[in-house]
Parts: sequence; structure tokens; C-alpha cells
Amino acid sequence: MVKKAEIKAVAIHLFSEKGFSETSVQEIAQQSGISKGGFYTYFSTKTDLILEMINDYHDKVIDSSKHIETLKDNDDLALYIQFELETWIDHQAFFHVLFNEFAPIRNKQITKKLEELRVSLEHNHREIFYQAYGDKIKPYVTDLLVMFEGIMKEYLIYMSLHPKDYSTINLSKWITSNINAIVQHFNDKEPFLQEEDSESIFQVIETIKETMKQKQLNDSNRLLEALYHIEQEIENRITNSVTMEAMLLYLKREPSLYPFVIKLDRLSKQEDKET
Repeated sequence: MVKKAEIKAVAIHLFSEKGFSETSVQEIAQQSGISKGGFYTYFSTKTDLILEMINDYHDKVIDSSKHIETLKDNDDLALYIQFELETWIDHQAFFHVLFNEFAPIRNKQITKKLEELRVSLEHNHREIFYQAYGDKIKPYVTDLLVMFEGIMKEYLIYMSLHPKDYSTINLSKWITSNINAIVQHFNDKEPFLQEEDSESIFQVIETIKETMKQKQLNDSNRLLEALYHIEQEIENRITNSVTMEAMLLYLKREPSLYPFVIKLDRLSKQEDKET
């Protein structure tokens, strides 16, 4: 909705200028050209508004995961990194407010939402690296995640403190070339951190079920039925069947499940190679 987006933009401007606590619903409504009651048509509280903004960003992160399976080379990896950089830059004012105004202990709802966001990002990064470099990175994937997320964070902080028109295209290519250099030298070294991607196929299935429950999806019965068929195929060790592929494809159509289904798909193919 156009008006809802306008209210969010006005709210972020006011929160950045005056602070969350000092900004009243009346001020947000007035600058959005609606009544105070009109604000409550869209949001029950200011915190509800902030939570929806986190959801908006989370949805963009989930949406970006749709490109993971198509990654084939360094250019594709750089494109994903560029998308993530640009998405963060677009939401920079919002995160500035969030991290300055909300201490983790003070608001459990926001802390929970941010943790969900962190998990989704980490999941995306893990699957991106598997897609780009294959199973050879498995012993090193935790080290790779820590280094990549550290690089991204420090560049974003630097750009925030030294604002100017940075080229996200050039930066994403620069980050990709450095990640490539790191990966090429993995075979010469032992991993520093233990590989933490030990989640089993059935644990991923449980995560998908839990996500369905939390999101209260309209077609949850059909999605659960598809998941049941996948479980049956896995238990019978028929992970490369037409049924399996069709059910995975069906689940991938639900955006909120997509990142987890990618992992389920990868683990099932990995298990198939090992049997």
C-alpha cells in the first residue's frame, strides 16, 4: 500500500531526527497527511511499525535467496553480494535507528525478529558458498562465513561513517576476488573453526514445519503433504526421484520456506552421492 509505505518513510525520518521515544504517533500521522486514528488503521503501535519494517527487510533477504540456485560463477556471486550491499544501503537509516534506540534486553520482540534475520542471512551465505564452490568447502565453511560476514560488516560501517557515492558493483567484485583467493588456499591449511553445518535432513524438515506454523500459511495443508512425501522418499533412500523433485519444486514456490528447501535439496543430493 502506498500510504503504508509513506508512513514508514515519514516515521524513519522522524525517528532519525528526534529518536524513537521522542516521536509521537500524532507527529507521524500529521506528516503523513492522515489523522492519528488513521495511523492505527495500519499499525497498532510504533513498535508494531518497527517490527513490520524488519519484516520488509527480511522479505528482501528471503527474496534474494531465489537467486542462489542459479549461481554458476564469480560474476553471479558478485551480483548476489551487490544485491545484499544495496539492500542494506537502502535500509541504512532504519538500521541506524534500530541499533541506536533498541537495546536487546529492552525489547524481546525486536530482538527475536533480528535473530530470525541473522539466521536467514547466515543460511543464505552458507548456501551461496556451497553453490559457488561445491562440497570441497565443507570443512572450512564456518571460517568462510565468519570472514565474509566480517568483511561485509566492516565495509558497511566504513561507508556509513564516510558517506559518498560508492560503487557497489566494484566493491562486490573486490569482495568476490578476495573470497576466491581465500578459498583457493584452503587446501594448504587446517580449518580453524569446526564445521557447524551438521544439521541433518530431518532437522531441516522440522525447521520447515516450524516455519509453516509460525507463518500460518494459507496452503499449509498442501505444503505439509508435499513435505510428507519428501520424508517418505528420504526414508526409502529414493532422493533422486521425480516425486522428490516435484515436491521440492512445489515447496520452493513459498518464499518464506525457500531458503530452507534449498538446504534440504542440497543435503538430499549430498546423501545420494554418499550412498
